[in-house]
Amino acid sequence: MRKLYYVLGALMLIGSGCLTVNVDINENSEDPSGVSISVETEEVLEMAAPSANISVFEPLVDQVVDTSIYVEGEARVFEQTFTWRLTDVLTGDLIEDHENTSASDIGVFGPFSFSIEIPAEYGSELLLEVFEYSAMDGSQINTVTVPLVSIN
Repeated sequence: MRKLYYVLGALMLIGSGCLTVNVDINENSEDPSGVSISVETEEVLEMAAPSANISVFEPLVDQVVDTSIYVEGEARVFEQTFTWRLTDVLTGDLIEDHENTSASDIGVFGPFSFSIEIPAEYGSELLLEVFEYSAMDGSQINTVTVPLVSIN
């Protein structure tokens, strides 16, 4: 009866997409039931914590990237302009540029998407920051930070 509960519990987790189950039926098994169940959990990546005015939907936190990074999100920023910075965590090398949203009017959120080519000399630990510079004093505000893993 206990095995039935384990199987039913595993099936519930499979249905929710939290894990993968491999079933191997072997008559020569030491287990008298002849059923062997192995459970593998899958890591679920999450979206970076948004700021009040910027959300980054892609890439996800700790996502593995290759030679480029596709960035997608939405922002409500001054003159629909924001800045992004990609930093090699180990060396401190960074590249920085700006992009625009497709907001329909001032003060509303607008979608954005763009790609970043990762420099060949960058290591495996990267940090993507999407933010805006304050129109009032030039300070960095509304920062969204996304750590990434490069296989470049």
